[in-house]
Amino acid sequence: MTKQVIKEFASGQNDDFFENLQAKAAPEEHIMEQGDDNLTKKLKLHLLEQKGKLFYSLAADFGVAEAEPKKEEGKEVKEVERSLDDQFDRVFLKGHKKAITCMNWMPDNKSIITGSKDCALIRWDLESQKKEFFRGDRWNKDFAGHFDEVICSAISANGKLMITGGKDRVVRIWDVHNRKQIKQFMGHRDTITGVTLDKENDQFYTVSADRSMKVWNLRDMLYMDSHYGHTAGILEIDAYSKNRVLSCGLDRQVVFWKVDEDAELLYGSQKHTVDTINVINHQYFLTGSYDNCIELWVLNKKKPLFTLANAHKKDSWVLSTANIRNSDLMCSGSYDGNVNFYEFRKQKRDIAKIGSVTGLPGCINVMRFAHARSADMLNKNSQLMLAVSHSQEEKLGRWHVQPKVKDGITILRKKN
Repeated sequence: MTKQVIKEFASGQNDDFFENLQAKAAPEEHIMEQGDDNLTKKLKLHLLEQKGKLFYSLAADFGVAEAEPKKEEGKEVKEVERSLDDQFDRVFLKGHKKAITCMNWMPDNKSIITGSKDCALIRWDLESQKKEFFRGDRWNKDFAGHFDEVICSAISANGKLMITGGKDRVVRIWDVHNRKQIKQFMGHRDTITGVTLDKENDQFYTVSADRSMKVWNLRDMLYMDSHYGHTAGILEIDAYSKNRVLSCGLDRQVVFWKVDEDAELLYGSQKHTVDTINVINHQYFLTGSYDNCIELWVLNKKKPLFTLANAHKKDSWVLSTANIRNSDLMCSGSYDGNVNFYEFRKQKRDIAKIGSVTGLPGCINVMRFAHARSADMLNKNSQLMLAVSHSQEEKLGRWHVQPKVKDGITILRKKN
């Protein structure tokens, strides 16, 4: 049965499958046949994702997106914020002594690992609320852990290994279960600002303020290559597909890296900085800006497709963005106390604001949606969860310090 499914899709015999997929608004719910076993469903979903045709409509669960306010001549129209507070349950957890800079869900969505400027990482068990520490020791280079601020992290698909980097310029590999460092790599000449894993092979990628993107092999624990394309420090990176990654930097550029071909494509924003980046699907990606803008990009155009100005309150910065891959749901965080939710409208090729969750103080340096499993999303039995960090200051500086804020994380659970 499995071989037959693979053969049909590889040869294109099942063209009706993809035609049907394009014709329907929520096609993934209709392509699964009653007789399909779990393996067949997974194969179909994987093939859909490879072809860039897997897409979930999640924003509809929040209601209609906000309409643009109509402007009348001679009158100033105030924008009315739509509150989403009643749609979420929330739990606050604290444990770090300084600003939280990175965060990742474990594959089972039962725990989260955060990194901080206090040189430590914490694994939070969401059921018992217990904390497990991956300790660091500031300025102690002989310690088997970070001796300066932790800035970025990533967790392997099986949850066994974690990769971290930071101001100490060392890439560290951790055994998550034993909370011990098992390998470290030197090579970057400045702060390591981002790390991401390639899900389709054993590679992972790191970027740095030294303007380089380095490739490493996780299975063999070795360095592979260095690539250069940015003209200033790189801020973030996100995996696109096999041997393909996107990064953004202080040069107001997005670089699309074709790692196996040793080639790069450059995308430039003439008006706005490019400070955060998230891949939406095989066509589109999203960036956030310290100019308080969110921009939508498509891979075959060098300029933004759509710009949403004044995403947060006046004079705010977009410090973080998050999304669920292959879906129309995304959000942004700043230091104005709100997390804003948006709908990516594929037909109109734009972004519309849905509403805001309020009462989230401090600098929201990082947000992460819980892992979305295809089967659960199709069966409508998954609970939407978003982890939001609270910090007294930004990840890479101290521009908007809020001394009364408690450094911690809030877990937002969508009510059914």
